[in-house]
Amino acid sequence: MMTRGTIIAFSAAVLAALALVAVLSDSSEAETIDIDGGQYELDTVEHEATLVAVDAFLGDFYIPALISDGTDTYRVTAIGPGAIPRNLYELIIGQNIEKIHEDAFVNANLVEFSVDPDNENYEVHMSALYTADWTLLAYPVGNTRSEYSVVDETVAIAPKAFQFADSLTSIEFPESLTQIGDYAFRNCAALTDADLPESVTDVGVGIFSNCHSLTKLPKMPSSVIYDSTFSGCIGLKEIVIDESIVAVGPSAFANCKAISYLSVHEGCTVDDTAFQGLTVLDPSGNPVTGSALRGNLYYGSGIDKKLYDSTTGFTIHFSAGVRECSSKIMTTVGGKLPSLPTYTGLLWDLDTWYLRDGTQITTETVFTSDDTVYTSGELPDADPLDDNLIIGGVVIALMVGFVICIIATAKRF
Repeated sequence: MMTRGTIIAFSAAVLAALALVAVLSDSSEAETIDIDGGQYELDTVEHEATLVAVDAFLGDFYIPALISDGTDTYRVTAIGPGAIPRNLYELIIGQNIEKIHEDAFVNANLVEFSVDPDNENYEVHMSALYTADWTLLAYPVGNTRSEYSVVDETVAIAPKAFQFADSLTSIEFPESLTQIGDYAFRNCAALTDADLPESVTDVGVGIFSNCHSLTKLPKMPSSVIYDSTFSGCIGLKEIVIDESIVAVGPSAFANCKAISYLSVHEGCTVDDTAFQGLTVLDPSGNPVTGSALRGNLYYGSGIDKKLYDSTTGFTIHFSAGVRECSSKIMTTVGGKLPSLPTYTGLLWDLDTWYLRDGTQITTETVFTSDDTVYTSGELPDADPLDDNLIIGGVVIALMVGFVICIIATAKRF
């Protein structure tokens, strides 16, 4: 049985423990203050402050060197994740800023950066923000220029540096560049030209993901195409993985739904998810993934997200009705017809053929199944008078008119 003294001692211990928990809880919650449109998180030990939010309705914002909570003064040394809002036009980096979080500008749509002349850690070149040791840290994605040349001394491009810069169509890189961070050019929707220099030795993941306007693979100095490098690049049509590439990583070309030509050399290792979203079929119609893609050529229409082994030939029937046709049946080679047969017309031979929906075919048309093509007059919903007959009728009418003119002229004399 507990004595009164024991109970008092126990109660005191419990209260002391609760008080300690309260103190620890309070100390774990960082203090924040709002000053002149900026919100800051205070480090009361080091007397430093981090900018964590900016009033979204300001046109520009200057990060001060010092702030005060009314009692103590704090050096503003850092910009936290997501601190810069979308509507801000210009950000002026303050004198004491020395740390900028990788995601500080993830929401921003800045047109330009500026830096306090007394800040020794950052510089601005062509509106973009660089570190003093020549890392391109962030490009102002709200800027409307279409071309950008990275400064000659630059050695690295930070992760997400150009993310969402959707006005840029071309980026030039210096030979000094050696490193490109993860997702550096992600969602640069208008980018068409971004060949990387041979000097680059370190390439991150997803660097060109969702660059919708890329229609050809940029030059890549790396021997590996890393995870998600070109995922979502819906403009890519021809993919040729040559001997310079030894491996293709997970989701490297995921959801590149316009691919119509694929070739992977024998010595390359391909992850099973490298072409996720694309169905590749062998001659028997079985799906092929990963390194089983090596050594073969695959083709497709670029529309239905399917590719076929180049040895698969489809039979194409030519419907010319009662007309003589140089060939009624042909087999595709690599999905395409080697030539187009001719058929007799009223005045001359023709080689114009149409799919059932009225689309005219050429030797570049890709077939992905057996099919029938038609003359214009044989199309299921066509007018009985085809183009050849109409043209012939016009020519005959002109000839008759010409003869009548000659006879009328002769009668005058």
